[in-house]
Amino acid sequence: MKKIYTISFLCFILWIPGISQKVKKEKFILHVPTKPLIKLKNNPESYFCKDFHFNIEGLKKTEENPDLFISIKSYPAAKHSSFSLEHSDSYGNKSPITDFLCTQPFEVTIKDSNKNIIFHRTYNIFDFIDKPIMNPEHVATPDRLDSDLSIQMDMSRYFSYLFSPNYTPRFEIKLNYITKSQNHDDINSAFESAKQGIDLFNQKHFEEAKTELNKALEIWMKALEEKNLSNKKARINKNITKGIYDNVIQTLILLDRFEEADELITSIQKEIQGIYAALLGKHYYLLTNLKNIKMANEGNSDFHFVDLEYDESVKPMVKGEEKMKPNSPQDIRNLLHGSWRFMLITKDGLPASIEDYDYKNREKNLLGKGVEQILHLNPDGTSIHQEGAWDEGETQNMEGAFSGYWRYTAVPNPKDPDKLLYFLFFAMEKEELNNVMENIRSLEYLGVYSINDRKLILKAPNFNPNVDGRGYYVQLQRIDRPKF
Repeated sequence: MKKIYTISFLCFILWIPGISQKVKKEKFILHVPTKPLIKLKNNPESYFCKDFHFNIEGLKKTEENPDLFISIKSYPAAKHSSFSLEHSDSYGNKSPITDFLCTQPFEVTIKDSNKNIIFHRTYNIFDFIDKPIMNPEHVATPDRLDSDLSIQMDMSRYFSYLFSPNYTPRFEIKLNYITKSQNHDDINSAFESAKQGIDLFNQKHFEEAKTELNKALEIWMKALEEKNLSNKKARINKNITKGIYDNVIQTLILLDRFEEADELITSIQKEIQGIYAALLGKHYYLLTNLKNIKMANEGNSDFHFVDLEYDESVKPMVKGEEKMKPNSPQDIRNLLHGSWRFMLITKDGLPASIEDYDYKNREKNLLGKGVEQILHLNPDGTSIHQEGAWDEGETQNMEGAFSGYWRYTAVPNPKDPDKLLYFLFFAMEKEELNNVMENIRSLEYLGVYSINDRKLILKAPNFNPNVDGRGYYVQLQRIDRPKF
């Protein structure tokens, strides 16, 4: 019996190193000095905003002849009766069975000293409230999903990032090291070098920081040569490989090797699939922002607001793709609140393929319109059809096809008067929308073909009986609230 206990004990001792080692994370904050990303026509030195908690670092807040007038207007939240989310799993473990989808819009407007609009956005916050088991429909809608304080602070950071001559944004870096192991000293040594490199960077000793980061990168890349994804007992097994990959991606970004980091993310997603591959997308936030900051600091940036907002992961809908559209007209109205960037306009049907789609080729995508176009659907019923970049000094155009006022409402179906057809109507005068049937010949209107948290597809009726009656499809991408 004693012999059996001895053998068991020895097996246990040999077994511990294989399972006890753990990949742990440590969080660091990186401080990155930046010059203004957006070059306005007149370099602003002052601003005024009545909101107490709004502040642009490096610009003077004053009521006397400010260079910029900034307003932030928040609206009440709305509870939806159904989910209309392109990728509901991106919001975590949420479902229409256990949760209510809620939205809350808010507007941000910036005017120059001549009161010309140079920036306007309507953002829509998406969040969820739990459904109780008993009487779920009687749950009250929260007044706000996000407080005015939180919105003002977020917008303060964002506009400081865009305009301030001496703002230092902060970015979170999470590096991995190995615990409970005597066989990974090299990995942990590299971790200490990278840690020192971040500390030196924050002290603005950039060359010394680069040396330490390169030292760490070399050790991690050497260790990856041993990786064995199929053997849990390997020194560089799958779990440790993932941790090293995360370290390498972030280090490449900190060393301004952005293309290499991008290529590595793509390569890893093919090598290690599943949840880890999907989560690698988190690194693009750091990559994109540090790349933009580097361009601004070197004087090579020529950004407009829209250049910093486009989400390349949102693609136009193709023929045969399942459309999303809530049954409730009120849900659709609440989803419509937002600023929508035109992606693609096609005649007589959705495109069969988007293999050759290039979001930068506006002239091709928008049927000859080479300038940026954004449709702002404000919660108060006003609308702005923006053409061009207002930050270049172009003034607000209130005579566009969809500028003025909007309403999503119903009209009788001419083929079956007992049924209703819903359209998104636009008018230059608010009163015209009080009786759409009476004024229908003077109104612009489109059908909402599909809508969710990320995309809006509008269908323009085709009134020419001699051609295919499917009409134009106008595809737009929601401009998301900045994440700062």
